[in-house]
Amino acid sequence: GLIPLLKIEGMIPMSGGTPHEDTFPIKSYTIEMVDGTTVCIDDPKLVAKAQQYMHDISPGLGTIGYLPLLSWIRQHVAEQHAP
Repeated sequence: GLIPLLKIEGMIPMSGGTPHEDTFPIKSYTIEMVDGTTVCIDDPKLVAKAQQYMHDISPGLGTIGYLPLLSWIRQHVAEQHAP
């Protein structure tokens, strides 16, 4: 993939999946779960990172999404659907 090339100093990415954080003038995200619990993401660095949908790279897999979110989803599914 081309994502590793983004680490080259002076490289200007023209590919999709990595929009500049100013593209989306979002201050925070608030999610309400089925049980009424709410999760608020309002740290500017986390809000900016949440907007990057092709961010993390795994050897042999290429870009696979935001790893902390994928980890949380795996744990949540395992807890909710454990036999």
